[in-house]
Amino acid sequence: AVFFESVLPVSDTVEVNLKARYDDYSDFGDNVAPAVSARWQVADNVVIRGSYSESFRAPGLDLLNAARTFSAESAIDYNNGSTTSRQYNTYYTQNSELEAETSDYINLGVAWDVNDNLSFKLDYFQLSIDNVIQSKSLQGLLAF
Repeated sequence: AVFFESVLPVSDTVEVNLKARYDDYSDFGDNVAPAVSARWQVADNVVIRGSYSESFRAPGLDLLNAARTFSAESAIDYNNGSTTSRQYNTYYTQNSELEAETSDYINLGVAWDVNDNLSFKLDYFQLSIDNVIQSKSLQGLLAF
């Protein structure tokens, strides 16, 4: 992995921060995750800020390469009229086609320090996650 960060003072009141991280996995692939943020000191007591970043999570080796395993899990099959729990034979297996989990994050905000005892902050956040790496429970699968 390699990481880079640079703070750029654009003016006395504006600062930009640039970041990037590069990861290279011997068993999965590689990825670059960039980020940029800016801060504007509008007045002594008012700051406007914003940021954008991307992130990446590689699937674990167990999810990509694990041997098939058996389990006996308990669940209630409500769709077939059952109201009591019983055990079901379940199998977990690897998925060599599993992709990385990625996300994009945006934040915009303003902070106003009215005085030493009172401040207001207003922020907007947006997070989107794609290809979420997760395991489905047997109960969750029976609920469909």
